[in-house]
Amino acid sequence: MRIRLNFESKCNHCGVQSGEFWLWEEEIKDKYICGNCGHQEVVLLRQLERVEIDPWTKEDK
Repeated sequence: MRIRLNFESKCNHCGVQSGEFWLWEEEIKDKYICGNCGHQEVVLLRQLERVEIDPWTKEDK
């Protein structure tokens, strides 16, 4: 199983907030690059959603 997490995030440089910031569990780190201002000041505020994904199961949509 792989874990996909959705976070609320905020850039401490320009103030832009996002309610949808998806990461794989192993990608979590302290700060991320802001798509708005380009500074590495985006921090995760709180986890909104957790999805377990089985890479061996194919989902039909």
